[in-house]
Amino acid sequence: MIWQHKLAGLIEALNRPEFPALFLKTMRSVADFDSSVIMAYGVGPRPEILHDELSREFRDAFYERYLSQAAFVLSPLYQTFRAGKQGFFHVNTLAPDGFFESRYYKAYYRYSGLLDQVFYLSRLRNDLAVVVSMARTRRFNDFDRSVIGDFKSVEPIALSLLTKHWEHLGSEEPSFTDYLYT
Repeated sequence: MIWQHKLAGLIEALNRPEFPALFLKTMRSVADFDSSVIMAYGVGPRPEILHDELSREFRDAFYERYLSQAAFVLSPLYQTFRAGKQGFFHVNTLAPDGFFESRYYKAYYRYSGLLDQVFYLSRLRNDLAVVVSMARTRRFNDFDRSVIGDFKSVEPIALSLLTKHWEHLGSEEPSFTDYLYT
């Protein structure tokens, strides 16, 4: 797997501005996706966007509907965060029965252009988490079982890296690297 070969560079990028983009690039070596966002739940009234590589044609749906109109509150992923869970998740395991008739689907998901989606949810504290959403739009097929298994197999390392990189998120205390890059 190419992923292991990119891991050294990702570790070197910890606490550096290039980490989020390199994290997503490394995850693309596990399986390709064309729309992604890294955000924090629990830092304020809305998720804080830490990095995005959203598909251009669906960017407005995310920023307008998911964030501004607060559709995130109805999101199965946000409900998973509120339930105190962490780990790797596939949208099919989080979506409730009747998802396509749900308020969340009608308010946001049908406009998102997303065909399939996987997530890492890394809990920094009970009330704070970093979430990485990696999605495929119509340009791709769904993630197959093998790919989902590959993402799951790197879960412990991915969560550790996310936790380490954003360990000071939401803290009043600046980290050493805050002084290096300001």
